[in-house]
Amino acid sequence: MAPQHRPQYGVRPPNTDPRAAAVSDPRSPDYDQSSPYYDSTLDANRRTHIDRKGQVDTGTEVHDQAQTDVDDEDANTDGGFLGLQDLIEMFTRNSRVRDRAGDQLSGQAQALAADVQTRPDPGI
Repeated sequence: MAPQHRPQYGVRPPNTDPRAAAVSDPRSPDYDQSSPYYDSTLDANRRTHIDRKGQVDTGTEVHDQAQTDVDDEDANTDGGFLGLQDLIEMFTRNSRVRDRAGDQLSGQAQALAADVQTRPDPGI
């Protein structure tokens, strides 16, 4: 990963702003290519369009889901003996979120690898 002070080129996260989706969809009544929210990667009529249907989640989405899952699990416990379980959950939360997100990302990577068709090796 590039240092924080340098821009990263070639990778653009998906635009999740609902205003961008509305003004970038040619079927929408709000379609406006001159809007500051317009995103040509969301416009199906443009050559720069990227169809993101069926794609895997971004790392941020996976991490957010892992946090929600861990928080839900913690909320469903009774606190344990003298609140000891709550104390353990508080100190182990970050590592459990990290492990959960890592497992989900690994699963998505395996699913992607299973569907990838690569070209044959060149004969040397």
